[in-house]
Amino acid sequence: MNEPLEDRLRHHLSSVDAAGVRDPDAVRSAVAGRVQRRRRRRRIGATAASLALVVGSGVAIWSNRTSPASTVPATTGAPTTIASTTSTSTTIASTTSVGTTLPATTLPGTTLPGTAPSGSWRIIAPDPRGVVWAPSAVWTGTEALVVGGVDLDGKPVGGAGAYDPANDTWRRLADPLDGARPIDPLAVWTGTVMLVVGGDNPDGTLLVSAGEAYDVSTDTWRHIAPPPTGFVSDRSPFVWTGHELLVWPWDGGGSTMAITPIAYDPSTDAWHSLPQAPIARRQSAASVWTGTEWIVWGGSTGSDELADGAAYNPTTDTWRTIASSPLSKRRVRGVWTGHEMIVDAGSTGGDRITGNGEMALADGAAYDPATDTWRVITPGLAHPGFVPVWTGRDVVMFAKGSAVVYDVAADRWVDTCCSGSGVSSTPVWTGTVILLVGSGRADTGGGIFTPP
Repeated sequence: MNEPLEDRLRHHLSSVDAAGVRDPDAVRSAVAGRVQRRRRRRRIGATAASLALVVGSGVAIWSNRTSPASTVPATTGAPTTIASTTSTSTTIASTTSVGTTLPATTLPGTTLPGTAPSGSWRIIAPDPRGVVWAPSAVWTGTEALVVGGVDLDGKPVGGAGAYDPANDTWRRLADPLDGARPIDPLAVWTGTVMLVVGGDNPDGTLLVSAGEAYDVSTDTWRHIAPPPTGFVSDRSPFVWTGHELLVWPWDGGGSTMAITPIAYDPSTDAWHSLPQAPIARRQSAASVWTGTEWIVWGGSTGSDELADGAAYNPTTDTWRTIASSPLSKRRVRGVWTGHEMIVDAGSTGGDRITGNGEMALADGAAYDPATDTWRVITPGLAHPGFVPVWTGRDVVMFAKGSAVVYDVAADRWVDTCCSGSGVSSTPVWTGTVILLVGSGRADTGGGIFTPP
């Protein structure tokens, strides 16, 4: 990465840091006391955060400092983050859309000499539920189904909505059975229903991981069987295989009990245990589905980060340990390209609640399960909260309403620009554009990023 690109990206992220936004962690703490766990996704939307960015093989030291509440946040995460599988479904054509449609305000990126054109941004119509920060979202093939999130007081937001990017319109969905969803539940699209499982209480404590399923064809919710063991949230390693939800629950930390990965089959509304993995249980790990295997790498035990990984094959019901990575231990997310799992950036260390002193890492690597080998990729930006999305050609890394693009074929990073303050980074890939759903602003429900 050249010096002009470094300077420009540093400016993009620092300008969002300086925006008059409200720190969701600080807000939640004011309402429910000190948050008992570090929330990576909300921390990267901090009001006045200072972040030293170092490219190459360096790191950045992340710190938060609270400031008087002013306006709104900016960004992630998770996925979950959420990288959603594109598939078709039946929609409710007769439902009237809700919410004011805004002009398609374009926030163009910048282009450096010798680089591919950077992506472009535009804001989207406001969420009819109001200001909603860091919701959970999935893509059905035509709409983003959005549930959960918090308001500017850190309280869970009730209701659910569907956003249509083709018309820049929202419509209200039937309310979930349990009212306001817990914060940061796991959410996946099965092809016919959205599964929403677990999450955390507003005060940061773990919640018994009950769940619901939303059927888009009937606009109805139903309760699903709860996981048989542990707690589940969007920090849990999980994948949708096309038939089952595979997830690794958490025991709350501090316990030596073995929590085995589990699987949920929507067709039978039943969970079953998977064999014990050859690696320690973890959260905040890279977790991808290859089409035949579930790969889990890195993450955190709650007291330390990890740098090992394993792969599970549902056909043989067996695990295998994967080759040692050239990367150091870290909390991180990953994407599957169809050939490799790419893991980039992430973080390690720091205060577990506030994130102060956390080291944001800049290096990355790609793992090929066919040969059980890793290769190092060109280092990008250091940031603790990057959420990656695979577009079919590039990996787009989102943080603070900004994006950087990794061109896999050329092994290079492409300069892009920011979406503006207050846009949450809950990314959803539609097949042509990336929705960043959620916002701390009343005038928009998020943003749309068109990749270069």
